[in-house]
Amino acid sequence: MSAKVVGKWSTAMMSVLLLTILFAVLISFHNAIARYLFSMDREDILPRSLATIHPTQQTPHRASIVQTVYGGATLLVCGYFQLNAVNVVVPLTAAPSAIGIIAVQCLTCFAVVGFLSSNPRRTNRWQRAIAPILSFLALMAVLYLVVANMALLTGGVSIANQIIPGGMLATALIGFSVAIWLRHRRPSLYPNLARVLTEVYASHMSCSRPAPIRVSRHEPENIPIRYPRQLNVLATKSSGPGNCE
Repeated sequence: MSAKVVGKWSTAMMSVLLLTILFAVLISFHNAIARYLFSMDREDILPRSLATIHPTQQTPHRASIVQTVYGGATLLVCGYFQLNAVNVVVPLTAAPSAIGIIAVQCLTCFAVVGFLSSNPRRTNRWQRAIAPILSFLALMAVLYLVVANMALLTGGVSIANQIIPGGMLATALIGFSVAIWLRHRRPSLYPNLARVLTEVYASHMSCSRPAPIRVSRHEPENIPIRYPRQLNVLATKSSGPGNCE
């Protein structure tokens, strides 16, 4: 259609833009998953080896490699069964990703309200209650539209229209069950799941410099520790609270 209305050049341009956008989305998903693996390992939920940071790039390279191997294996399976990449693979992988991201954002809105209600941290009512609640309602409406129109995402694969939402719900229930298990069976670990954010915030409020972060709570106390690159700071472990040297 675009070739007839605009010209062949428009079709070629849209193809290039589509491939570029898909590549950018895949890279962002890859980095996000690698960071999730790194964070879960840092808090001793997953094997500690995944929390290793690259000595030069300061990136979770082992977690990234694990994600790469998993993605490659998935593509090999799809290739073995000769599944069409555009009509089958992309829709069936994009649909659960869309549901998962929106659902996590909904939960984040709840988490903001719950956390800031007991610890305001210099926020006003709009920031700690009104904005998160409005965001939750809007995201829930989007999530409903996604689930109700699942056929548009899956390309009309009828069995996937029921399996994908049900599978994502089951995954969420498993995650909640693991959290409850950690809270009761590993009480020393559960309160520390947000330790890094708490330490960074406390140090920032005390001297506008984030506290150094250990990769694992089992890490020795006397070795130099690097900040994640996104904090744009390199430092060693402070000797005590409020140390801004």
